[in-house]
Amino acid sequence: MGVDRRLAETSYHCVLGQDWRGDWALTWMWGGGDLSRFIEEAVRAHILELTAEQVKTTNANVSEVDLTSMVDEALQWARKN
Repeated sequence: MGVDRRLAETSYHCVLGQDWRGDWALTWMWGGGDLSRFIEEAVRAHILELTAEQVKTTNANVSEVDLTSMVDEALQWARKN
């Protein structure tokens, strides 16, 4: 049995890490083909989970009143812009 040449010539690399700001970043590197939509969605969901945990940890000592004020301010800015 031989190796399917298409599989042998295609390599995928997905690097997940934090960029210089500390934000989660995903770098896709591939040759010879496209990544499946399923894998891409799964990775995006995982990044969202990691980001949510990071935000929760960062804001653990912020009061609910202050958080609500920050969210309101951000929403007002977004509506204007």
